[in-house]
Amino acid sequence: MIDRSAWSKITRAKRSMVFVWHCKHRRIMAWYPNKFNIVERLLRSMKVKNDCWIWTGETSFGYGRIKVFGKRVRVTHLSLLLFKGIRLQRGQIACHDCDVQACFRPEHLYPGTNKQNSADMVRRGRSAVGDRNASRKHPERLQRGDDHWTHRHPEKVKRGDDHWKRRLVC
Repeated sequence: MIDRSAWSKITRAKRSMVFVWHCKHRRIMAWYPNKFNIVERLLRSMKVKNDCWIWTGETSFGYGRIKVFGKRVRVTHLSLLLFKGIRLQRGQIACHDCDVQACFRPEHLYPGTNKQNSADMVRRGRSAVGDRNASRKHPERLQRGDDHWTHRHPEKVKRGDDHWKRRLVC
């Protein structure tokens, strides 16, 4: 059964409206009368599993996406906007409390930066350190010595003025 607690918090007027991401050349959030209901589409493409709202529609790298007025938007960003009224600023992302990429339940999301998200990953023990690191598990996959690409294609190695560190010097 679909949990509609967040649905009931939205007023009827907002349910019959949607937003667009563009207004001429600037990205401005604005409410317009709808031709179709975004919230209905969100709730239609979900299943509830362990208190999470799992997105069953289109995904990109495990995160849900939906097309709104010709623009693909992350479902987590849309959920924060529609259910909590939080618009993510430049440099912000939607972080998960539940550690489920496909979850878009607004109670499990909070705005944060990549730095905060990485610190949260390390604090929860989800980073690939020690035996969980791929180079530790499969050392035979690492290219060393004559198998390394710099030994096979020395002409592709940037040297002197072409090196990126050289270009940083004022």
